[in-house]
Amino acid sequence: MNGTFRDPTSDALHRFTNIGIIIGNKLYALIYYTPAERYPVYRMIYDQMIKSFEVIPQNISAATYENRNYGIQIQYPSDLSVQESKSSGELTNVATLVSPT
Repeated sequence: MNGTFRDPTSDALHRFTNIGIIIGNKLYALIYYTPAERYPVYRMIYDQMIKSFEVIPQNISAATYENRNYGIQIQYPSDLSVQESKSSGELTNVATLVSPT
């Protein structure tokens, strides 16, 4: 899904791309959004991330992120770190998983 929206707090125009897949009973989504004028800057990197996305087999060492406020839980490779986020405007970024590299 691709589109645009206006940030209600700043009235700035944003562009986004959202791609997802359902495997078994899990939904995986990768979302890229940014102010419209900066959208092309990281779009190629986002495309590379999409191409490299893979589901981690259960036998790889994993950690679990849980947020009881939103009723979500996700396993992720244990070498990633979690950065909790605050909600802003109408979009909510609950957490970001960050690679050590």
